[in-house]
Amino acid sequence: MASFKLGDHKSKRGERNIYLNFYYDGNKHPFKWNTNIAINEKYWSKKKQRAILTALHQESIQINEELNAVDETINRIYNKLRGTLITNEILRQKITNGNFVDAASQDFFKFARNNNLRLKTDTMRTWNATVSIIEGFQKKYGSIGFESFSVEFYNKFKDYCFKDLGYKDSTFSTRIGNLKAILRNAEEMGIVVNQGYKSRSFKKIKYVSNAVYLSEEEILRLRDFDFKGIASYREIADDFIVRCYIGTRFSDSDIKKSNIITEKGIDFLKIFTKKTLTQVHIPVHKTARKILDKYDWSIKKFSNAHTNEALKDIFRIAGFTSVISLAETVNGEVRIIEKQKWELISTHTARRTLATNMFLFGVSPSLICVITGHTTEKQLMDYVKADNLSKALLLSKSGFYK
Repeated sequence: MASFKLGDHKSKRGERNIYLNFYYDGNKHPFKWNTNIAINEKYWSKKKQRAILTALHQESIQINEELNAVDETINRIYNKLRGTLITNEILRQKITNGNFVDAASQDFFKFARNNNLRLKTDTMRTWNATVSIIEGFQKKYGSIGFESFSVEFYNKFKDYCFKDLGYKDSTFSTRIGNLKAILRNAEEMGIVVNQGYKSRSFKKIKYVSNAVYLSEEEILRLRDFDFKGIASYREIADDFIVRCYIGTRFSDSDIKKSNIITEKGIDFLKIFTKKTLTQVHIPVHKTARKILDKYDWSIKKFSNAHTNEALKDIFRIAGFTSVISLAETVNGEVRIIEKQKWELISTHTARRTLATNMFLFGVSPSLICVITGHTTEKQLMDYVKADNLSKALLLSKSGFYK
């Protein structure tokens, strides 16, 4: 008997995937399948196990037709198998060739490239980069499929990334994170995946982030620097400074006067973040306002790649040449390297700058999250880049030492 229920995970749009539970032959563990059909729970009837037919949700008719097709398909497959040994794995293998999952999706590379279209552009880019690396690995070690991702694969892939590609731990961890996301997605769609990827050994490597931030004095120093007529550099630097006080990601371009709301005499910038799809209200700092007014709240925007390249040149010209010792990890081994500060600057430095300076000013992490949009304080503290001395100075101002 087939039944349908909503999954536990809720998307940012408030939708949950509908799962099939198929009970057969007294089996205590039903065959479970993610139909990959999503619906808002307010339009779902638990009693009827179908979408509620209402003018407010026009998709209900189509959803119910698709669920009826799923019900019919699983029963047809079961009836064909009746009289033979039936297991959940056998049912899963039979549901191919146009039933729930088409045969092409069983190919890892086709699946990985065809099922990322719902991702955001930046996520899709890193996902595709990971797939390309695995294709390179395949050329050296042989065919790769969903059954390949064992702990043995992980160890070979790790050696390949470090020895052949010269990866640092941070890059390798990104690739493993992407791969695990692809495999989780495949499993949710009913594809049989080697369970080795869930092993504790199949993991990202912990590493020390070498991101930097700007102190208040450094921000003002950049603001007052004369770029001698290089208009684009002045604009890029000013946009960076604004984000040091607003904390938005580079992808969030809603820094417009029309997005200002006033509450109890205080102006707030209301922004809907693209990455997390959350709305934040950010008080408009006087330094940011002064710069935005200079451009009539319309600073010219360049691409992220161009801006990152230009920022390094901007900070080099502006004299941010202090030498910073960094701990770099490669294949778990830590080595100390030295770089000048300008080499470590990127668009994301501005966002880290706001989080760090607010923390050092004594603002509680929970309140900083209101501005940055982080869902947990742990996520936020990964952004706070104050050194131990700065944190100790902050601690000395607490009531404990008075």
